[in-house]
Parts: sequence; structure tokens; C-alpha cells
Amino acid sequence: MTDLTAIPQSQQRVASLVASGLMDKEIARDLGISPGAVKDRVERLLRYAGVRNRVQLTVWWLRQTGQLRETVQ
Repeated sequence: MTDLTAIPQSQQRVASLVASGLMDKEIARDLGISPGAVKDRVERLLRYAGVRNRVQLTVWWLRQTGQLRETVQ
């Protein structure tokens, strides 16, 4: 697991909302920031997590926060 304390609280909130299925405009409205600011935060999260899209970010976030376990086959 990644040390989530390295991610600012504002970005953690964005990651949580992305994982909840919200789109940038909805996240912006919820947080009281612009959709452009949300997009920037999502892009930073994608780079930090080493993933390419929101679905991969969601899986990464849920694993990091213990909400999704990896299965062993």
C-alpha cells in the first residue's frame, strides 16, 4: 500500500469522489471548485498512482483504502 499521507487531503477527497462514480462537474460542485481544478487533481492522482484512467484510479484508490482486496488465484 502507498502512504496516503503523501497525498494532500483535497486530492484524497477527489480520489474518493472519483471512486464513487462522480464526474468532474459533480465533484467540482460538491467541493466548490472549478471543473478545471478537478481535472488537474485527477491528472495528478493518475500520475501518482501510475495508472492511465479513472477506472484504474478507482481500483487503485479502493485497494489503498482497504475497501477492495486483491484476490489470490
